[in-house]
Amino acid sequence: MKKYLLSILAITSFVLSGFAQVPNGGFENWTVATYPDPVGWPSANILVFANPSNPRSVYQATATADVHGGASAMAIHTVSLVTNPLPTMLDDVWGICMTGYVAFPNLKQGFASTQKPLQMEFYAKYTPNGVDTAIALVWLQKRNGSQVDTIAAGGTILTGTTSTYAQYTTVLNYNPNYAHLTPDTMVVVFSSSALYEANRKVGSVLYVDDVTLTGTYNSVNAIDAPEVSVFPNPANTELNFSNVPSSATKIIVYDIAGRKQLEQNLTSVSLNIDTQSWNAGAYSYELLDSKSNAVYRGKVLIKH
Repeated sequence: MKKYLLSILAITSFVLSGFAQVPNGGFENWTVATYPDPVGWPSANILVFANPSNPRSVYQATATADVHGGASAMAIHTVSLVTNPLPTMLDDVWGICMTGYVAFPNLKQGFASTQKPLQMEFYAKYTPNGVDTAIALVWLQKRNGSQVDTIAAGGTILTGTTSTYAQYTTVLNYNPNYAHLTPDTMVVVFSSSALYEANRKVGSVLYVDDVTLTGTYNSVNAIDAPEVSVFPNPANTELNFSNVPSSATKIIVYDIAGRKQLEQNLTSVSLNIDTQSWNAGAYSYELLDSKSNAVYRGKVLIKH
């Protein structure tokens, strides 16, 4: 995994480029080049310039079945490099695209943003080769002299074949040491294969469309909210919530892959949820106020 993170980070530098929300999150605009990328989303296609025999990995999808909204989406294919220009830093098997731009031969990663969203939502479908898994990552950072502070980060792992588009939610977890800071850079990364190169399979394909940011992090509410009681935890057939903050108007529950399991309006300071049909595993939840600010977050475990 360390080498793959180097593949993402080590040859990159952060750049501020003045966008709101996620730039070109619908993947409607593409560069005019021999190997086009979505505008604002450089990819491993840059490695084709190192050797034209290297396979292209990111494509513009326009077929009706391959697009969720608008006229196009992004298709990421996991490929194996014929020639690796930086073998000590880069893996040979790739399938990745991220926000930023190319200043050849360097990849400038990230875009300017002072937003502090609660989550990133996107639509995707996935065809893994074997037991491969796809990844979505997002993080907020702020330069602090010579170092960079990570204010918040989140990730979603996609497993199994999804032949039609499904909505996924990546919840950002805010570092309490830096949550009071205003970020200057946001980075979004999608990969069609796993973090560990040994688990990546050439031929895996991830389609992504309609990437958006939702909610606004409110550090005061998140820190000062009273402790919510959730029982039993682990749960089997039901979850009970009590001492819910009076400012909370909605609860959203996500499964371990970031998919929305439940969204329900709140009418009192207590709540009962039927979990008999839920798959066993870990879930996260957040309580939101009327402006979609998080007033409380937690995790629960379902066992059957």
